[in-house]
Order: sequence, then structure tokens, then C-alpha cells
Amino acid sequence: MKPSHHMRAHQHLSYEIRHSERLLDPDDSSLLEFGSTDRRVVIMDGGLPAQWVAGFHAYFEARSVRLDEIRVPGGESAKSWDVLGSILSSLAVAHVARREDPVLVVGGGAVLDVGGLAASLFRRGVTYIRGPTPLPA
Repeated sequence: MKPSHHMRAHQHLSYEIRHSERLLDPDDSSLLEFGSTDRRVVIMDGGLPAQWVAGFHAYFEARSVRLDEIRVPGGESAKSWDVLGSILSSLAVAHVARREDPVLVVGGGAVLDVGGLAASLFRRGVTYIRGPTPLPA
């Protein structure tokens, strides 16, 4: 019998959870606190209500911030190699920089999963902001 080894690792993890009741109000700067450019890349769940999508566009327009929108299918169909590849291609076309261009992902759990994976695969150190929609829905 070959010798075996047991490995154990412990990693401390902490992150901040912020709540905003007025997230898309142009007077609320929460979506602009990260990054240093005048644009935001937003990966949006294809199932978002039209008024939410319009709200994001109006918010960033009022703040003179360019919105690069990446739409993906909602639900479990978001978890596919094709969708992941499409997001990665869109991030490359948008020339997302490491710490200057935060990636905001808005949607249900599957969209948050694939959006977070794409952000982490695209460039180490990309700021990734989750906007879960099941909570306010």
C-alpha cells in the first residue's frame, strides 16, 4: 500500500454586506464607491423586469457614468459553457481593468454564480459586486 497524506487548510474569509433602500436613486452613490473609471460593467439577468433595467440605465446616465450591459439568460440555463464564454468575451471587448472597473452582477443565484466565476477567471483582482434580486423581489 502506498503512503497517503492528509492536507488541511484554513482560510479566513470576510466581506462586507451593504444594504440600500434607494440603490437606483441618483443621490445614492453606493454603486460608484468602487472603481476609478466613469463606467460600470453590469451583468444582468435576462429575467429582470424592464423597469429595473431602465432604472439602472437612468441611474448611471444621471451620474454621467457609462453603462456596459451584458445580458445573460436567467435561471439554471445561465450555468453553461456558452454563457460563461459569452461573458468572458464581453469583458474582453469592454477592456475591463483589474481594480478600476468593478463588475456588478444583478440577478438570481445562477446568474450571480456564473457572473462571479467569469469575473474571477477574467482577471485576478477584479472587484465583483453582487446584486441578488430574489431578496427584494
